[in-house]
Amino acid sequence: MNKKHLLLCLTIISSMSFGQHGYNDTNFNNNTFISPIDLGFTGLLNYSISIQSDDKILVGGNFTSYDNDSILGLIRLLPNGEKDTTFNYVSGNNVKDMYVLSNNSILVCTEMFVFRILPSGAFDSSFNFATFSNGEVYSIDVQQDGKIIVGGSFQYVNGVLNHYIVRLNTDGTLDNSFSSPLFDNATFGMSANKVKVLNNGKIMAGGKFSCCSSLVRIDSTGVIDNTFFANSLSGITVYDFIELDNSDIIFGGTWSSFGGHLTYTVNKLKQDGSVDLSFVSHDGGVSGYTSHRVTSVNYLHGNRVLIGGYFPLVNGLNRSCFLIDENGNRDASFDVNEECFGTGGLTEVYDSGVQSTGGVIIGGRFGSIGNQIRNNVARINVDSSFVGLLGHDKINYSLFPNPTSEKLNISFGKIEGAKVIRIIDLSGKMILSKQTNNLSISLDLNIAAGYYQIIVSTEDDQVLVNEKLVIQK
Repeated sequence: MNKKHLLLCLTIISSMSFGQHGYNDTNFNNNTFISPIDLGFTGLLNYSISIQSDDKILVGGNFTSYDNDSILGLIRLLPNGEKDTTFNYVSGNNVKDMYVLSNNSILVCTEMFVFRILPSGAFDSSFNFATFSNGEVYSIDVQQDGKIIVGGSFQYVNGVLNHYIVRLNTDGTLDNSFSSPLFDNATFGMSANKVKVLNNGKIMAGGKFSCCSSLVRIDSTGVIDNTFFANSLSGITVYDFIELDNSDIIFGGTWSSFGGHLTYTVNKLKQDGSVDLSFVSHDGGVSGYTSHRVTSVNYLHGNRVLIGGYFPLVNGLNRSCFLIDENGNRDASFDVNEECFGTGGLTEVYDSGVQSTGGVIIGGRFGSIGNQIRNNVARINVDSSFVGLLGHDKINYSLFPNPTSEKLNISFGKIEGAKVIRIIDLSGKMILSKQTNNLSISLDLNIAAGYYQIIVSTEDDQVLVNEKLVIQK
């Protein structure tokens, strides 16, 4: 092996040893004073994650304890996942969303209320307590002028009729200059699941509405912006979305039109609301994921998007998140192996947040990541060296079956020229090395059962494929 190839293999093994792509970060909440079975949260679900500027982590949801300490609804963790003992929140359970203000005070929304707490977690009595009824509060965002946008399934705010979206003044009082355009004669099951202030100052609401599309853009007075016309979203309920730098929208949710079943969907809209036909869309009938929903869409470093939700089976395994680029290309080297126990075997990622170090915090309903117990919260490694493997460099490949027992098929799309295929075990030992000029190859594997890394590179060491390979006998 020449020095260039040795350096390539050492680099890959270093990545495998100290932070595999999508694998659990064992340095997060490494609490050795309690039993591993008690690490993380007990209770139901974690709905919301927010990362402060100092990388501390706010987690909101419907839970009763963290690391065996009694905690209800909202906790702040240190960047390493340990409980922040300087934060004492006692204002109520079932926290649905949070927003950290510039002075580090925190807006909190529970099922029926929106209120503000101080950086210490104490209730801020100077903020007017907003009460919502005939439905719940799901989402909150803040305009540049400090006014607060709230979305949900509610129909009344402080006793005043306001369907699904409302704006509060900076002190929590109702802003009467904004009127909800989403009135639909109290149709059951309608809601604004996500609200967001866009880069141009307008407001976008995603959800399910009888009056209009599942994604609607609204101006500063509450009037629907008809220059954004997402008329292609029939049968879709939007649960989350992000705005890209060019103002395009990637959204996720459920779609009831596919074969009469409720399946998940991920797609992209242009600035005018039309579907971006160049985007590789994802749904349960196309990409191999069975139903049911996408609940989280989060923008990561490197122009990549983390999709979280409830996907009971991915290639026969529990998987609750996957990684795509802005064009919809899925990063096949990213694999978060979640397992769940005590809740019927169902796993789900409800929300995620990104720390300045690049670590990704996921929260939801799961018991472990890989073989390590992580009750409902974990930090996963998303290696920045994987940027461009599948995304903007348009390197599309297929590798199947994986897991496999004795044969592996690889297709390289349109990548011409010589390609070097290497299979390496976890100790760094080269198990197989083969070169091909073809666009596809079938390998006969006489390899012991276990976990390996398969690396495909060009002759000048550009990495095309870097993926975990599982051999089963």
